[in-house]
Amino acid sequence: MPAAPIAPIVRERLVARLAAARAVILEAGGGYGKSTLAEQIVAAAGVAAVTLDLGDVGPGAGPVLGAFRRAVRAAGLGVLDTSLGEVAESEGADVASLVAAATTAVRDELAARADPVLLVIDEAGMAAGDGMTVVAAIVDAFLTGPGAGGAPRVVVGGRAIPPAVIAAMPDAVRVGPAELAFSTDDIEALARGVGRPIDAITGATIHAATDGWPLAATLAMAAPTPIPASLTAGLDALLATADPSVARDAAAVAHLPRLDVRTAAAAAGAADAGTLDRLVAAGLPIRQRADGWQELPDPIRAALRGRIGLDRTRVQAIADAYLDAGEPALALAFLLAEN
Repeated sequence: MPAAPIAPIVRERLVARLAAARAVILEAGGGYGKSTLAEQIVAAAGVAAVTLDLGDVGPGAGPVLGAFRRAVRAAGLGVLDTSLGEVAESEGADVASLVAAATTAVRDELAARADPVLLVIDEAGMAAGDGMTVVAAIVDAFLTGPGAGGAPRVVVGGRAIPPAVIAAMPDAVRVGPAELAFSTDDIEALARGVGRPIDAITGATIHAATDGWPLAATLAMAAPTPIPASLTAGLDALLATADPSVARDAAAVAHLPRLDVRTAAAAAGAADAGTLDRLVAAGLPIRQRADGWQELPDPIRAALRGRIGLDRTRVQAIADAYLDAGEPALALAFLLAEN
């Protein structure tokens, strides 16, 4: 018998709070339900929405403007679609001119409408270079353009939101992994939704094993029995879409109690400082700590670290990185754990 379809749970208080905000940033690794939450915000706000998915869009200004025009057309905004078509046909225009023309078209559309329009951007972290400039300008146009003053305007989701986009949303409500993670009550609600209710002890067990990671908890509901092994399945599903080197690096950094650019590079044996950014871009649920370090949740570290060992050279390089960061206690704890 096929597994029952898993309907997303609605965390009504969170959705209501975000639907009342003019700007929202949803920033977390893969499998945290950012896209689903954005859809729920749109539904709760009850307004027209333009949904721009940058997941498969190239980094340049042209591809981003093309994707935005397709999103506008899908939302039924015919006048803005026509205006953006004229922008696209501007031969020889530089990026600044294209951006200015596109944002003017957005502002004109907002001024002409009696009802508000909500802009939703998914996978915003994929924007780069001129494409990021375009995204930031469009966000700014929606937030500062004319129209219904108190209405929600922009929801941006991604694994790592570009600084230029964040700068365009200075008053945004920011939601990260801590708020997106499932609680034990959420996991129990998820189980009831598929007709497989679980008791509080089982819910707490799944929560402890997954650290509330929605992807793993959802996979637990689809398994023959809701078991913590779903965490491994969730990680495998996430890493299967990435380059094999990302899976190796993920297993290597899982040995580290705390992460930053240098320690992640040392764990991967990389000559460049891009290891941590690549892991975040792949969707690994790395979270920011209040002390400035980053970390993988302990259950995810435990599921990954056994996949690869660290040689003496890497162990020493990681310890040196902790010492250079002024963290002798972390260096000692790491060395003891690896010996």
